[in-house]
Amino acid sequence: MIIVGFKATATQADRQAAIDSINGTVVGGQPMPPGEGFYFVRLEAARRLEPLTRAVTKLWSLPQVASASLVTPLEEQFRRPR
Repeated sequence: MIIVGFKATATQADRQAAIDSINGTVVGGQPMPPGEGFYFVRLEAARRLEPLTRAVTKLWSLPQVASASLVTPLEEQFRRPR
């Protein structure tokens, strides 16, 4: 899983373009005032690290992205309700 933060100037179209550029799916988020907060993004990486690290590198290269990093989805906030 990747956590992504966008610059305050990023539009919704900018954000979607960034997620689409890595073939990601937004599966959640964490609101953080005063902006939108962070997006939790899943990739189909077949349990391999390389596609995830490439996606983070790609996100960092985009002007609308403020932060991007890998996370381990162990915390309660990442789990979907059943």
